[in-house]
Amino acid sequence: MSRRRFGSFAQVCALFLCGLPIVTRLGHLSTVIPQFNYPQVQTFIPPILNPLDTSVNRTICPAINDTRYSHLRPVEPDSGNKRKYVFSVSLQQCIDLLPSVLGPLIEVIRFLGPWNCAISIISRNSTDGTLEVLRLLAAELERLDVGYWLTSTNLDPNAGSDEERIRKLALLRTIALEPITGQHTELNDNNDGHRKPFPNHSRPATTIHRLSSPTPSNISLTPDATLISLTTVAICAEDILELIHQRAHQSADMVCAMDWWFPSPQHDHDHAHFSSLWSSRALNGDLLAKIFFPSSPDYLKEKEAEQQQPDLVLANHPASRARLQANLPFQVFACHSGLAAYAAQPLADHRVGFRGPRDGECFQGETQLFCKDMWRTGFGRIAVVPSVNVGCSSGGHLRVGGGGGDGGRVKRVKGFEGRIVWQEEPPERVVCMPGFGDQTWLAWDEGLG
Repeated sequence: MSRRRFGSFAQVCALFLCGLPIVTRLGHLSTVIPQFNYPQVQTFIPPILNPLDTSVNRTICPAINDTRYSHLRPVEPDSGNKRKYVFSVSLQQCIDLLPSVLGPLIEVIRFLGPWNCAISIISRNSTDGTLEVLRLLAAELERLDVGYWLTSTNLDPNAGSDEERIRKLALLRTIALEPITGQHTELNDNNDGHRKPFPNHSRPATTIHRLSSPTPSNISLTPDATLISLTTVAICAEDILELIHQRAHQSADMVCAMDWWFPSPQHDHDHAHFSSLWSSRALNGDLLAKIFFPSSPDYLKEKEAEQQQPDLVLANHPASRARLQANLPFQVFACHSGLAAYAAQPLADHRVGFRGPRDGECFQGETQLFCKDMWRTGFGRIAVVPSVNVGCSSGGHLRVGGGGGDGGRVKRVKGFEGRIVWQEEPPERVVCMPGFGDQTWLAWDEGLG
């Protein structure tokens, strides 16, 4: 199987995940983490805690629709101190964006009830004060009675081969899940019973700092608990709540927002590209948008960028395209996004997890492999929610409105007419795409044995 670079879309908007938090562990070595002083980090705490604070640049968001989302909020705390919502956040070098990422998250936690929530954050290779803000946030979250885990690591997925990159991304996600799984993650873990050490040159400088507890403490979850994963994208509270709402409303195992890439810093919505092509697959197993290359006879008719515009997404699957155009959630084989919500129990029970490709298996991302394993274990109710959109551009991160970006106005479709009629069996074949120019159809369970 060829190992080709997968291109800018996957690299720019790749979804990482989150983790845990004055102890460092590399193998069995423990040391104290050095403290750094940044003169202005404290100024970021008030705008994170107060959505109305405009002392820093931030996304301006509408008030939460209490009528639509009140059903998500339990009337009183669970008697067994079980958490219903766990937020997994991956951050890297983004101190200026923290009010627009964590502010809405704190707003959602207050709305849902802090006693129902826990947060696991991983800060990766951050030297701009991001980690120090996250340290300071711990005391505030403790006052709110929010379970909080913080991890820092210098693990760099972009250092090494493509195969190492996927395994490192899977490792980051697995570390983030330690509060749910109760398992310590080793640097050699591939999370599927296959231990494959990283090359020696990748290991000596790699450290994992767990800053809130030296050992993972297993969060007690409600049976219907939801894990919400979030990366460095500017969002609003309603974006998170809508995904949680749709997972409950649709009885879904996993739901994703739509990811968009804007080539221009001006964020021209007419030229937005769907950015998760490498790791997403439609319900028929095909790409969510077709890609043409110079070797294709149709290349001169349709260039790659044009094929990824919003009006051409899902042109190869009419039923899903009709739901997309109606702004209704649609089922997929696999999805990938900077904002997603999962059923937490399969992860807590160790039935699924994030991993890299096995020997002989199609080279693919850890998120696509996760969806593949979800189908294998009977959790194939996976959907994309087109009314929730996140995006990034060459000029930085931004929030996108509904339907692929309609000027910041997020559409909501209510009522039973929006329900998905679930297909319980996966497609027979799924496109294997090690690189954008290398596409073949293989059995959906290829490599699972």
